[in-house]
Amino acid sequence: MVKKHPITSEISSNKNELSFIGKKINEEPRVKIKIYDYTGKPIDSHTKLKLKHEQNKIDIILTFFPTKAETEIEEGEVIASYLLFNKSSREQYLENKKRALIDNLYKKKLENVDKKLEIEQKEDNLNNLDDIKCAITRAPSDPTKNNKIQLKVKIWVGGEEYDILDQNQRLFAYFSIPNRIEYDELITFPSPSKTPKPF
Repeated sequence: MVKKHPITSEISSNKNELSFIGKKINEEPRVKIKIYDYTGKPIDSHTKLKLKHEQNKIDIILTFFPTKAETEIEEGEVIASYLLFNKSSREQYLENKKRALIDNLYKKKLENVDKKLEIEQKEDNLNNLDDIKCAITRAPSDPTKNNKIQLKVKIWVGGEEYDILDQNQRLFAYFSIPNRIEYDELITFPSPSKTPKPF
């Protein structure tokens, strides 16, 4: 029996947006981060953060919680839906889902252009490192990139600061609903077929 997720991505749209259905889930997420070095390994020291810092990567993790502790969500009940402009391939799906989550941050955490989301608590830094601060703001629109919405991410450590570029940012969403946590990876795509090796 195929499991029915409480988060869907069945509707095509002319925009990228995470739409909430009903009032059972708080639309403003808690945000955590995890930083990776240029090899893709989680950073576990300040030294590794500084090494080839222009290639550092970051996961920005949005967790959505019920509006009330006693909220009940029935099996098969839909609580949220991704409205995506394009999901014709895995690359397009992930890219447009990323923009939908950035749109949520714009609306719920970065309402004003000059507002800043600061992450400095150790429990919100999944690298579990002290003295690291992350600041997330709206990035200026770029006509050369069709003015797609982006985040400007800065990391501070030991008095030094580093930018993490858009292409090195990944966004994920989790829905913490009663008795389980749902990850929003909803669509699977077949792996590309391998070209047979010549004899």
